[in-house]
Amino acid sequence: MSTNCIVVKNLTKVFGERKAVNGLSFSVEKGQVFGLLGHNGAGKTTTIEMILGLKKPDEGQAVILNMEAAKHRKEIFEKVGVQLQASAYQAGIRVEEICREYEALYRHPGNYLELLVLKHLYCSPCSPVWILGADTLCSAVMAGLSAILVAFTAILFFGYRMEGNILLFIGTWLLTMISMFSIGLLIAGLCRTTKSLNVVTSLVYFPMLLLSGATIPYELLPRGLQAVANVMPLGLGIKLMKGISMGNLPENSLLYLVLLILIAVLCGVIAVLTFRWE
Repeated sequence: MSTNCIVVKNLTKVFGERKAVNGLSFSVEKGQVFGLLGHNGAGKTTTIEMILGLKKPDEGQAVILNMEAAKHRKEIFEKVGVQLQASAYQAGIRVEEICREYEALYRHPGNYLELLVLKHLYCSPCSPVWILGADTLCSAVMAGLSAILVAFTAILFFGYRMEGNILLFIGTWLLTMISMFSIGLLIAGLCRTTKSLNVVTSLVYFPMLLLSGATIPYELLPRGLQAVANVMPLGLGIKLMKGISMGNLPENSLLYLVLLILIAVLCGVIAVLTFRWE
């Protein structure tokens, strides 16, 4: 099996009456460092552009990674990186348009918007603790607005009245929310790709939501599922908030609070330690 990465045979390029490249032939093996030397106008840049498929040769053939450049330019650019001698974009072109142009070269491109944000954060002097804290704060504000909307709906349309301590209820809600967010940050730190992150998040959060009592009343669950729900942060939080709102704290309330705090602290610390800019 050939170990040649590049094979050039009788490559020729003519501009007008001048031959910029005249019957050039060479090969480059895998792992070999290869350079083209010559004076200005000798045809070095033209040769490279023909190898990459950016210019069509008048005669001869250029094969790179077993693909003919003139026929497989897109596939070649998915595997080859190149810095041309000179390049420029049209005046007034936007960064987003440039990103989309490069995105079109790949079958499975990354999300350039996420990459731009990560690059911006990477260049900032902020530590992972501040970045994760800011992300948690933004999510908390959105969750808080949603909770207020739900509370007003319950009061105005369903006649709901808080029978317990409102401050204790709010504190429990905050602790539950922080515990849930810390688990999400932990998963984000451990998963290497967005696809794996989505899969793991679904596998973790969907059972918690199902067994929390928010969709199916906790009392209707079989004893085995109730035992599982009793160690999940969302289930613990909802059970506490339900008891507080009715003025009747459940048994082992202190244990539930300690478990929520431990989950929040443990997952938060691991999330900071496993934080990756990628």
